[in-house]
Amino acid sequence: MPIGTVTAEDPAVLVRKYPNLMEARDLAATTAMLAPAFEMVFPETGPMQTLGEPIARSKDRYRFVTKRFDGIEAFETDSVAMAYTRGTLAGAWPDGTAFEGIRFIDRFEVVGGKIRRQDVWNDLAEVRPMRSTRLRPPCWRGAWNRLPMRWMQRCFEPRST
Repeated sequence: MPIGTVTAEDPAVLVRKYPNLMEARDLAATTAMLAPAFEMVFPETGPMQTLGEPIARSKDRYRFVTKRFDGIEAFETDSVAMAYTRGTLAGAWPDGTAFEGIRFIDRFEVVGGKIRRQDVWNDLAEVRPMRSTRLRPPCWRGAWNRLPMRWMQRCFEPRST
């Protein structure tokens, strides 16, 4: 893709560098890639504006995660460049058990060579083991009617902190 007027760098190259820096926890370099009004949205979250938010959110979900890219598609309009990355996740659950082959798609908006927004979709919650009593079953979005009875009962229990 030729460099256009809305980006200083090919958006496909930019969004490929970004997760590598996140995996390496080079937060200074990663933050430098973000627009001032950056937003990141994961399944079941509202917008997050700092890189510390998804890192803190992930502590009880997995020890680490890496991305294997199967493809990147990018295009530009007059005001924004869009890039979609897709592939699979690998890593380790909090107990150290390895996982791999979990699908993901990330959608990026890039303006002026900076990432303005990232939307994340993946199957991590679908395959995450329910090992801890602190973890709750998937009670959101009507999923409760497809759960085993023991999990359905937990959907209506008060949350303990």
